[in-house]
Amino acid sequence: KANRVRNFLIQVFKFCIPKGLIEKNYAEAVIKKPRPKDARTVNRAWSYEEVQTVLDAASHELRAALAMIYCTGLDPSDALGLLRDQMEDGVIWKARDKTQEGAAVPVNSILAAELKRAPSHDAVTILASSKGTPWTYDGFSSGFHRLKRKLEKVDAIGPGLTAKCLRHTMATWLREAGQDERN
Repeated sequence: KANRVRNFLIQVFKFCIPKGLIEKNYAEAVIKKPRPKDARTVNRAWSYEEVQTVLDAASHELRAALAMIYCTGLDPSDALGLLRDQMEDGVIWKARDKTQEGAAVPVNSILAAELKRAPSHDAVTILASSKGTPWTYDGFSSGFHRLKRKLEKVDAIGPGLTAKCLRHTMATWLREAGQDERN
């Protein structure tokens, strides 16, 4: 928490300097608290077996959402909010919520198969919950965490998996194979 406070103060001071409220950024001189050696790794890449295990155990609706995150590298909130008219001829056209940078994301055969497998629905979004309505982030997160706890309980997956780190998994695998994940 100390590093979060430090980073927050750095941003506040950066805002105040041009306005003449303070003369320098006093928080930048504060030394970051070192990460404990026994701290768990956050946002670790999933193993291939973990991806398969989670997808196999997920409902069709949750499976489609996870496949969207995994195959496109989109942030979970970006993936859940995709509208049907943003997908055309095997390409998803998306401005990333965080940066508003536009991107054309190809729909690969894995994602196409998962979307086809998902139950039909009348939601305006590509992905829908079991009620046939657009996923809320809380609803998706709740369903994912229930599934994750169930699988961790029987040691089918390792601890520490998050939907957010699933988006990094494909990029990690591509880098390890010597590919550029941006292409």
